[in-house]
Amino acid sequence: MNRAAVRKLYPKMAPFLKDSTVTHGKVADKSAKTMFFFTKGKLDEVTIFFQETHSDIDGYRSEYESLKELLTKKYGQPTVDKKAPSTDGGDILSAQWETEKTHIGLVCSAGPVFKLTEIDYSSKELSEKKKEKSDAEKLRDL
Repeated sequence: MNRAAVRKLYPKMAPFLKDSTVTHGKVADKSAKTMFFFTKGKLDEVTIFFQETHSDIDGYRSEYESLKELLTKKYGQPTVDKKAPSTDGGDILSAQWETEKTHIGLVCSAGPVFKLTEIDYSSKELSEKKKEKSDAEKLRDL
């Protein structure tokens, strides 16, 4: 999908950084900022940052679990589902799914300092090309 096709679907999106745009709205009935990242004019990644504020850490965990349930209904059981301690004494919850063309990741940082829930969709094909380009640039620096 190219930038024009994305703009047609999300007419309120605005430029953000080089090769990216952003829009605000609702995703799964939750307030969210959605960022679209492009490589050579093609959409290669979408990151959704949920902007609900919760009164305690359990609110973020609950938000994560409800999003994980929705993603599991859509994509099946996650290929990765883990919980790890965060640097601020809370938890980092993460789950991943794979489709033929896409990596999907859900992450929640639920700690006293860092509080964030996001979903990331990335194109397998374009992510691999981006990695190859990055590797080539690193080799050129040697």
